[in-house]
Amino acid sequence: KTLLYLFAGDDLRCPDAADADDSGTLDITDPIVLLRYLFQGGSEPPPPFGEPGTDPTVDGLGCG
Repeated sequence: KTLLYLFAGDDLRCPDAADADDSGTLDITDPIVLLRYLFQGGSEPPPPFGEPGTDPTVDGLGCG
């Protein structure tokens, strides 16, 4: 879904959940972080990855 948002203009219900590198912005590094974790043994994305929860980092992204 993040790639569709970035390259096809699709909507995201919760942009904060797509911020896989927790940078506070959505860009190509977010899906790369997830793909690296899933297929190359990369580092786990920051919390709350793996469990439902609130992003502890304050940024301009939200859900709604």
